[in-house]
Amino acid sequence: MHISCQIPHNRPIKLRDAPARLLNTAWLRLMDLKGSDAKAVGTLSHPDPGMLAYYRRQVIAAGRGGPEALAAEDIYALAEKMIASFRELGASGQIIGDGIYSWTGLRQPIPPELWPVRFDFEANKASIDKFSYSHVTIDQHPAGHQGDVVARIAAWLTQHQLEYGKAPKKKLAADARAEFGSGYTERAFNEAYTAVYQRRRGRPKGSEK
Repeated sequence: MHISCQIPHNRPIKLRDAPARLLNTAWLRLMDLKGSDAKAVGTLSHPDPGMLAYYRRQVIAAGRGGPEALAAEDIYALAEKMIASFRELGASGQIIGDGIYSWTGLRQPIPPELWPVRFDFEANKASIDKFSYSHVTIDQHPAGHQGDVVARIAAWLTQHQLEYGKAPKKKLAADARAEFGSGYTERAFNEAYTAVYQRRRGRPKGSEK
């Protein structure tokens, strides 16, 4: 499957537009099979349940599947490959995503380690387990960009906050330095801290120096 990891003008795009921009060849085929842009997006957002696909394949293998079953299986297989390719782009850091994180109400990076996720392209939402993001945007990962490190530190800060509550910024910085080693930079930590706590400097409200 051809993957085109090019987002024009280096500007973030909505999650809904990502398949057309990043998986263009497969996207054109899916649109042709479904008949419209909206139906193609809907198919990627709500693929057939695995059990339905399993029984459909059993019917086809038994020679009882007509043209509709064969067409439905082609669409299902294509959508599965597209979603897998999109997950690979995020997990490998070729693209970066961010969204409004449900636990904080703040826009935060989606760390590569949280991919693969479940995507609702129609609604611009992504989720995995207890992590849920809305208003998701996707951007290409520029060479030398700190987005990957920032995303990882932001995820670590978020998890730390959920498990241990508030902590002084200096202590968090020291712990993050120990956690991320040579990958840690003060700039990346400050960006991640801002994303999680929505504060340019200082410490979370209620923490000690």
